[in-house]
Amino acid sequence: MTFLSIPAFCPSPPLPKKPERSKLRGIRPVASETTDLLDEAEIQGVLTEGEIREVQLADLIVHGTRRADNTPVYLVAEICWTVDSDDVRRAANRASLLAKTGTLSLPVVVGERVEGRAAKLAQTLKVWQMTDADVVPPST
Repeated sequence: MTFLSIPAFCPSPPLPKKPERSKLRGIRPVASETTDLLDEAEIQGVLTEGEIREVQLADLIVHGTRRADNTPVYLVAEICWTVDSDDVRRAANRASLLAKTGTLSLPVVVGERVEGRAAKLAQTLKVWQMTDADVVPPST
């Protein structure tokens, strides 16, 4: 049996100089937990059926606990290769809808790169930006 060695044509992304500790702990995807939260919001009249569908269209929703103060946090993420302004708007909108349930919900865009206009809009709309090379928090 012969094995072939195929060289990689894409170099690995650069690693950060010093790995940072996550600001969240206990991070996990939360499909069923989010569904329960949204169902309750609909029963209470906090969200409409259309708003619930919009939140459910998020690429990823994860739940964790903020290390600084043990506050439960939901991250509402839009994920694509190149993040554009539409991705930023969707993340901000979906996180704000989830926040109507009384949870701390932070919008996040994730991609290989973030376009210039999208990066500026992310700062304006207070959306976190994540790429292989960096995590950019919204300005305060």
